[in-house]
Amino acid sequence: MNDSQHVFISYARKDGKIYAEKLDNDLKSHIKTWRDTRDIDPNQDFSAELENAIEAASHVICCITPDVKRENSFVRREIGYAMRLRKPLIPLIFEGTIPPISIINVTEIDFTRQAWDQAKLELLARLQREVDLTYEQVQIPDDPYREYLHMLYELIVNYLSSTVFSLLTLKAEAIPEAVEKRTVLPMTFFAMAGIEDKNSEKIHFDNFSDAYMKYKKRILLLGEPGAGKTTTLFAFTRDIIVNRLADPNYMLPILVPISTWNSDKQISITEWLVEQVATLKTNDLIPMMTVGKVLLLLDGLDELGDERQDSETNEKYDPRIRFMEMIAGTSSQAFLRNIPRTFALRTQKCRDTGLA
Repeated sequence: MNDSQHVFISYARKDGKIYAEKLDNDLKSHIKTWRDTRDIDPNQDFSAELENAIEAASHVICCITPDVKRENSFVRREIGYAMRLRKPLIPLIFEGTIPPISIINVTEIDFTRQAWDQAKLELLARLQREVDLTYEQVQIPDDPYREYLHMLYELIVNYLSSTVFSLLTLKAEAIPEAVEKRTVLPMTFFAMAGIEDKNSEKIHFDNFSDAYMKYKKRILLLGEPGAGKTTTLFAFTRDIIVNRLADPNYMLPILVPISTWNSDKQISITEWLVEQVATLKTNDLIPMMTVGKVLLLLDGLDELGDERQDSETNEKYDPRIRFMEMIAGTSSQAFLRNIPRTFALRTQKCRDTGLA
């Protein structure tokens, strides 16, 4: 192990903290360690601090406890990124917990069935080996979109690294009437998406993920410039990528800036997505969208710009309305049921921070 590198300790805050702290204290006299000590909800982590620390690590130690099974567990995300970088992974078993399927075949060190000191010596010996073949035992599921997912993950990490400068807390407020007040969005779209009931009640959420689940994975995210819309979307996409990397049957996240859609040509949504993501093929994309295997994450509706003239008819039109009508006009009703639901969610920036 390189002296300039550290060993990354991954653990679940809920039930792994006591083990991680003891492990950290015991290892410090032998090797350099890195452990995330922030008391933060995984759904509120808008930084790339964990990814950067994993990139600088020689090994990633995973404290496997029952809470690791949670879909939004930090540990699952850390394992996914370590696998992306081909870092040696060492599962440490606590409370007799079975590791996630992605590392089920990696040789583990069981702290449940042997004395702590004995398990610690086994871990130190593993860390000090010159050649560590641990990673070669990791089972990576076949996925035709794996390279695309890796590239997207890297882009998101780079974005978060350069734009988020401090810890922050973003709150969200559901505002059912907000979509009616924004005349740029045609009401026909909401009717076709099955959103016709009027509910004036405002609901507050601690994070975007909770709202996403509440409104059946279909949301329109609103907010003033600098409120953190893009940052929220990117951090959320990162978690979807991790879930897809672990399970090829999970939804495929497709993150695209709306500003790339040509409002003059008005091409279909599938043509547009295929143009933007080289890995996508029309014949594959349409069936996946029809059965709900694609999660569209479309960023920057306002960046399409304001009213302009049509290059052919010279008539004035609003490109944002055209975009929404393009989505609403998709012929497949099955697809309409699976597109992001346009229920307004307003983000509120609670602290000064470097957000985009």
